This record gives sequence, C-alpha cells and structure tokens, in this order.
Amino acid sequence: MLLERVKKLCSEKGITVTQLEDRLNLPHNTVYQWKKRTPSTERLQKVADYFDTSVDYLLGRTDEKVDWKKMDEKLANDNDGYPSKQQEIVKTFETIAAHARDRGVELTEEDMEKISEYASLIINSKKK
Repeated sequence: MLLERVKKLCSEKGITVTQLEDRLNLPHNTVYQWKKRTPSTERLQKVADYFDTSVDYLLGRTDEKVDWKKMDEKLANDNDGYPSKQQEIVKTFETIAAHARDRGVELTEEDMEKISEYASLIINSKKK
C-alpha cells in the first residue's frame, strides 16, 4: 500500500519516484525497497511533508489525503499579508463546496478528493 500511495502522489505531482528521491536526497531505489522493507520514520516523514500529507495516509491507516492539522499550521504561520498557495487552495475547495450546497448537494471528502485529482490531471496535462 505504501509504495502504491507514494507512486500515486508522484504521478499527481507530475514527477517520477526517482525525481522524488533526488529532491529529498534519498538514495535511488529507496522508495521501491519499501515494498519489502519498512522505511525509517525520518524518511517516511520526509515524503509525507513533501506531499503535505500524513504518515498515516502513506501507510494506509487513513484515506484522508490532506493533513488538515499540518495545513492549519501552515495557514496560521503565513503572516506576510498575502494569501499563501495553501490558503488559495483551501478557499477554492470551500467555494466549490459552497456552490454544491447552494444546489442542495453536500460533497463528501471522497468527492473533494476526486475534484482535486481531476484538477491535478488537467494541470499535469498542460505541463507536457
């Protein structure tokens, strides 16, 4: 499950597992070894931080991709007077949810994840 989730997150971000390893200064094939070996806590946390998700998500202990606690901390620490990228993303999702409620529909976390995946797909297709 761990390797599959990391591969999926890499795909959504438009990078390869090797590029992830390079960006995090991990030896090559480290992530692929996680299929048979348990990663160190430090390396697992590095990957979770890179993708703004939780270790629990990577390990399959939750399907909640966004680490809302971490997101709240980032938003609270952003005091340069301008909206951060995370604030803009949260505001966008709040707007989408509000439009759905106006139409009598309550979106679930799964619905919002699908919207996020679709948006990533469109963005990544424009990069190529």
